[in-house]
Amino acid sequence: MSRPAFFMEDKEMALSVVDLYAKVLPRTNCKDCGFPTCIAFAGKVVSEKLPLKNCPHIDPDILGPAQAELEEQYKAGKWLKKDMAAEALSLAREKAASMNLKEMAARTGGIAPLQALPISACPILTKTSW
Repeated sequence: MSRPAFFMEDKEMALSVVDLYAKVLPRTNCKDCGFPTCIAFAGKVVSEKLPLKNCPHIDPDILGPAQAELEEQYKAGKWLKKDMAAEALSLAREKAASMNLKEMAARTGGIAPLQALPISACPILTKTSW
């Protein structure tokens, strides 16, 4: 069986929303999938793993191979919608874990944590008239 035309020979390039819309979906905007347009449906399929079979008008000879191609790119994390807050937090944790606080204190004119002054050296903390 020959591969349908929508398969990319270059496996580095994932099946995009536009590829799915132009080469797999019927482009009728019939709303049978629950979305107002085929391009909206394609966006959900590619970025949020909505099953391609939710479109009842895709040729069965194309549906199986296309879904298999999508599954491959989902496993590789291509085109998937990302949780930007989780990614930012992960990056911040990674950066914080690799920081050399002594070096940073020296660069910024601060005091490294192990060289911190005793509480008695801070007048506001030793104030007795609270």
